[in-house]
Amino acid sequence: MTGFINPSNKIVTILVVTALVSPSFFMTTGAEIDAPWPMHGHDAQHSGQSPYNISGNAGKLTWVFDPLSNHLYPPAIGSDGTIYTGCDTYRSKICTGLLAIGKDGKKKWAFKTDGEVHTTPAIGNDGTIYFGSYDGKFYAIHPDGTLKWYYKTGGKITSSPMLDDKGTIYFGGQDGKFYAINPEGAVKWTFSKISEPYSEVVAAPVIDTEGIIYFISRGGYLYSLDREGGLRWETRWSFAELVLWDEENAPMIGPDGTVYVGVMVNYFPGTGYFLYAVDSSGNVDWKFDCGMHAPGTMAVGTDGSIIVSLMYYSTDMRNFTVSIGPDGKEKWRFEAPCEPSRSHIAVDVNGLIVVGSRRVKQNQTTDVYVLDPNGKIVWKYSDDTVSSLSHPVISPEGRIYVVGDGGVYAIGEGGWKPKKNDNDKNINERIQISSGLMLLLLAIVLIIYVRTKRKN
Repeated sequence: MTGFINPSNKIVTILVVTALVSPSFFMTTGAEIDAPWPMHGHDAQHSGQSPYNISGNAGKLTWVFDPLSNHLYPPAIGSDGTIYTGCDTYRSKICTGLLAIGKDGKKKWAFKTDGEVHTTPAIGNDGTIYFGSYDGKFYAIHPDGTLKWYYKTGGKITSSPMLDDKGTIYFGGQDGKFYAINPEGAVKWTFSKISEPYSEVVAAPVIDTEGIIYFISRGGYLYSLDREGGLRWETRWSFAELVLWDEENAPMIGPDGTVYVGVMVNYFPGTGYFLYAVDSSGNVDWKFDCGMHAPGTMAVGTDGSIIVSLMYYSTDMRNFTVSIGPDGKEKWRFEAPCEPSRSHIAVDVNGLIVVGSRRVKQNQTTDVYVLDPNGKIVWKYSDDTVSSLSHPVISPEGRIYVVGDGGVYAIGEGGWKPKKNDNDKNINERIQISSGLMLLLLAIVLIIYVRTKRKN
């Protein structure tokens, strides 16, 4: 028995080493929070794509949270189903700041700020909620509604924040600066070389899969930065072209890395509007002529098409949701009697498209549409008591939340799982179970082996 290693120590050593290299160890350490809709456009590319399925949603109203408000702002959904949405005192009697509403439609808390909150919050890995305000402060809030920290900028903040895979928060300000802040509230860097005039950054940035950051200024310049804040390039395609200066005109990144951005030629209505497709080097692949309709928010269809809302900006009162192929060719066009472009777009796992609206005439209803991948109406929810139902987001249960001048609306009861990825949410659990069984089996084999060696 010379040189014999204590079998209990050997087993423990092997089990520890196996645990450290097992998939479950890496899957559970530092895993991201499972927020169903964690930021503007669902993700850092603004794809608008949800991993959940709304095919079982029949379009029936479940509840309404009415904050006695004229309007609320684009929401996010936390991992526990809490809906976070901005509000202001001019339009809400509850608070100026951020509202947290439970998935049962009850108010959880309200965080007060000194200015309006028009941005979509972003939710970090640990559940921290990040957002900017008209008071010039960028806030980090604990999930219980208490302040974690804030950072004071030099102007209003209307740019929704984006988070990268390392937890860094990016946003722009109306002080003409673009910020990168770490989760503890320390500024990593700022970028201030934004061309005049109109150097304000009013819309959310996007981040590609390589960590490259893109944002557009009110002056119509598209910027590309690296992770350290270094300028890769800037471009503006015509002296006269200016972006529509609100959150609805944030850029979007397609599946192949193409950056899409909507601009208008000249500041005044009636001149012309275009959707540009730009590659990672700043070259224009194509531009789509939107005519007299301003391009608003965008999403990516499950077939890779670009879905964009077009809003009337002239005497032409028609409004459209348009699908454009990756080659820049129009695939289909859905005409709505209301104004769809002020609404964000959500796409479920099977390609169903959700878009809200704002009615133009008093005798119209305000509608939430669900369209199939070919632009045909599956169903619509109509309300004649409010003028706006916009910015849909999708919950894991297949419920659709929209906000408007009547508050937060929950449409449809849930319980449906994604058809394509119905195992996604259980992958970690299954890996952990499999790894645990593997360890147990390994331990049994080792025990049998050691006992056999002892007998010999």
